[in-house]
Amino acid sequence: MLLEHCRSDPRITARLRENPSLLERLVTVYTRVEIQRLWTLRNAWLSSTGRQVPYAGPQLLLYSKVLGNELLSDILAILGPCALTDDPEWGFDEGFFEIGQRGGLCTAPAGTPEALKIVISRALALGRQPAGSR
Repeated sequence: MLLEHCRSDPRITARLRENPSLLERLVTVYTRVEIQRLWTLRNAWLSSTGRQVPYAGPQLLLYSKVLGNELLSDILAILGPCALTDDPEWGFDEGFFEIGQRGGLCTAPAGTPEALKIVISRALALGRQPAGSR
């Protein structure tokens, strides 16, 4: 959706032409979201084949939470202040990006990033192990 807006909205296209570093940020956003999509496909494939990879789900969830927070500033820089309004004349998609901006700040549901790192490390048998598992 972001890429389509960047292609079709003349305001964004002009911003990208005037500032090549914004185009680089857009490529980074696209690449990182593609990585997330591919990990999701990998996890679905692992599940469908019956393979047990205990860290796969927490790994994707951790990446998604960290990615969400990191993309907030990139998307705002690319779209400009119009991304933060649902104004019919100045906003995009009835405030869709503004809702995403606020939603990206929520990292606690299903575990904080720090808790997910502990789950992953235990699944990989790294670091301290729970008592009785030695």
